[in-house]
Amino acid sequence: MIETTGLTLHYGGSQILRGIDFTARVGEVTCIMGTNGVGKTSFLKSLAGSHPRSGGGVRLDGEDLGRMRPQDMAARGVGVVPQGG
Repeated sequence: MIETTGLTLHYGGSQILRGIDFTARVGEVTCIMGTNGVGKTSFLKSLAGSHPRSGGGVRLDGEDLGRMRPQDMAARGVGVVPQGG
């Protein structure tokens, strides 16, 4: 299970995500939906460690991931595969 609590994200002085609480449980399908520009990709990048969070926490199977590097997240099976053309 991966979960976030109070996740916030900034690009410079612009706050992109505000206090996101999210849970994706093993064996369930979880979908992140929204219109263009609402922060879906930014959220996923913050989960994978490729964009640093401004605040909040991320836990994977109960382990606090802190500010783990993307390669360490990938070693735990967390990554982002962007849609290709």
